[in-house]
Amino acid sequence: MHGIITLCGHSGQFIALFTSVLVASDGTGSALAELLIQSLQHGEPFNLSTKEVRQQLTCFPGDGQYQSMREGHGGLRVAEHLCEKLKLNYTWMWSRWDQAHEMELALNTVRSEVAYFRALASFVAARNEKYLYGKHHESARKWAERWNTRLESMAAICTSRFHGSERRCYKNLFQNLAVFIADQEAELEASGSLTLPQDLLVAKNLETAVQLAGTIDLLGITKDLSVHMQTVNTLPWEMEETIASVLGNLEQLAADLKQGRIDRSIGTRR
Repeated sequence: MHGIITLCGHSGQFIALFTSVLVASDGTGSALAELLIQSLQHGEPFNLSTKEVRQQLTCFPGDGQYQSMREGHGGLRVAEHLCEKLKLNYTWMWSRWDQAHEMELALNTVRSEVAYFRALASFVAARNEKYLYGKHHESARKWAERWNTRLESMAAICTSRFHGSERRCYKNLFQNLAVFIADQEAELEASGSLTLPQDLLVAKNLETAVQLAGTIDLLGITKDLSVHMQTVNTLPWEMEETIASVLGNLEQLAADLKQGRIDRSIGTRR
């Protein structure tokens, strides 16, 4: 089933009209876009011309677009089909909320396709979960008091789709890692074990610390970009410029790493 709710402005007031509910007999992106147009041109209470629809349509926010994109070139892409049929600029019609939403969702794709990121996320989640509560949490808290340091939150939700939330988990673990290592080593010594478990070997590995620091920096850039893209009254071409600038900076960072340069500092503002 397909439905449209239209906001109409008059004399400073906005009224929500439930325009139509139609059965979508064809579930392709092109057919769904055509159904939207038909609802506005041949539905109740509207009977708009194509010109009126083009003039009044301001953006196309919606959910489920990421799922459509994952289906490849044969996916739904309703917004693209709609703009194509109405001869509108798709980039400018794309709601800023959609851009930020898809960017957040893309984090799931990165985690599944980038091996080191997937392994790092699993490691962070396991470490945080172990010390989230119970005797291990109490032991870590005592170590932090002994070292006069602050024990950061150990929320284990680091496989979320939100850049800011996931980044916070990595930052907190980076702060807590020395405490966790000391606690686990003390536990091993008390038990008389001479074999270091795999998770402790990973925690003490310099490569893990480097990956944590690098991921924190990269997620900082993408998190700031997502927030910036949700700024009210940002014009479409201004968002395009910001996105292009950030992508260019990330490409420059990659080139620097290949050359062994580590002195560049990059933010999200142009």
